[in-house]
Amino acid sequence: MPSFPSSDRNDGAPRGVPRARARRSRALIWVVAALACLLLPFVTLAATVAVTGFVTVEIEDAAGGEIFLPMPALVADLGLALAPRLLPAEARRELAPFRQALRSIADDIDDCPDATLLEVIDRGERVTFAKEGRSLVLRVEGDEQVTVAMPSRLVSSMVRGLV
Repeated sequence: MPSFPSSDRNDGAPRGVPRARARRSRALIWVVAALACLLLPFVTLAATVAVTGFVTVEIEDAAGGEIFLPMPALVADLGLALAPRLLPAEARRELAPFRQALRSIADDIDDCPDATLLEVIDRGERVTFAKEGRSLVLRVEGDEQVTVAMPSRLVSSMVRGLV
């Protein structure tokens, strides 16, 4: 029986393709697949953080010490989803008449212009709550400077989780 050199190979290479070239092609495919598997979680996380934003906490004390803690807003969303109800039943009953108004405010806060929503000055401390761009910012200025900023769209999730 005649034998054909390219047809009796069992190395998976197409006819006419040298074995070394076929091995290099398979090796390259495996390398690309391995890199994709390694990078996919990081790319997915980066895209999610880019879409959801960060909750940041910054604390500066009088001695010059500083703490800066960024946390992906997705973590806060997840925490709210996992907590069945954060407020005690009595507080939920007291907020019940305001539930619809709170939800409307939370849903529309993104469309509001930048503004200081609350300002309290007492005993040498100043507390402000403001909308700045797409963020809600809480600042406490006194012996320590504390700033907490969160994406304003996170408020809707918080309100739904609380009331």
